[in-house]
Amino acid sequence: MDPEVLVQLQRSRLFRNFDLKSLEADLVSCQILTLPKDAVLLQPGVLNTSLYFVISGEFIVTFDPLAVDVVATLRPSDCIGEVSFLDHNPPTTYVIAAVNSRVLVCPEAHMWKMLKRETEFPFNMLELLVERFREKNELLKTGLARVRHFQVRSEIDALTGIYNRSWCDEVFPHQMDLCERLGQPVCVAMLDMDHFKQVNDHYGHPAGDAVLRKAATLIRDQLRVTDLTARYGGEEFIVMLPATPSHEVMDKLNAVREHIQNTPFELPDGRSIQCTVSIGVVAWRAGLNLHALVSLADEALYQAKHQGRNQVVLAQNALTQRPSLSASKR
Repeated sequence: MDPEVLVQLQRSRLFRNFDLKSLEADLVSCQILTLPKDAVLLQPGVLNTSLYFVISGEFIVTFDPLAVDVVATLRPSDCIGEVSFLDHNPPTTYVIAAVNSRVLVCPEAHMWKMLKRETEFPFNMLELLVERFREKNELLKTGLARVRHFQVRSEIDALTGIYNRSWCDEVFPHQMDLCERLGQPVCVAMLDMDHFKQVNDHYGHPAGDAVLRKAATLIRDQLRVTDLTARYGGEEFIVMLPATPSHEVMDKLNAVREHIQNTPFELPDGRSIQCTVSIGVVAWRAGLNLHALVSLADEALYQAKHQGRNQVVLAQNALTQRPSLSASKR
């Protein structure tokens, strides 16, 4: 028996406290496999009936060999394929040689013949499996954290730091359903910065970006934690106010409007300007979906613009035809 093989098996967790000399005759009949770099040892869909022990080199474990997103690295004395060996199902990951490597291949018949002689085997195998499951749990936690990270990034408007329209389209209908089940009123408001095109034209787009960031902060300052706010697009924001009847929502939105009107907006060049906002709001009633509520709130917003801007208008829950509001008139 190759002395290096005995050394690595002695270090292996699975063979801990084994009398390897008593198993030497069986081990001699196990094959030593030499694998070049990038060779695939195990892969999903291909049944595995052997246990492998790394004698030299290094292996990576990955779900996708093309992406090479490594989830584990296996080195000399590590065991490979214990789960698929025990449950007689194909592996769920790829095991690939990262460098030229050698493994001891112990087929199922040889393995069970050796292990039945050793009372330590069940305990060693249990410890090994527990370690593998912990590794997979950590991998799952990391994966979920990454998914949540990218989900949050996809939901947040990069300029203002508040939620974006995609988030609004996903969350608002659920909030409407909840309010309906609880018998609570809910209102939706569209807010549009007045004369925003002039800010961009006169002071530049960086100034316009600063105005939008500040406006998002001022809007949130005047609302409750339970109120939902998002940037709907351009200089337009959308707000959902659950458990708020229309007579109360007018006071809340007028407080937002006054807060914006009375707060100086500092520009990147150090200058300050005054800005105002027009707001259209609609109270939800049975039969109205989010699209209808936005249309009604937008209709009320148009009326606020048409009537002189810097005001809040409550929609009358009936859509009328109106000409489109050009950017220059906003």
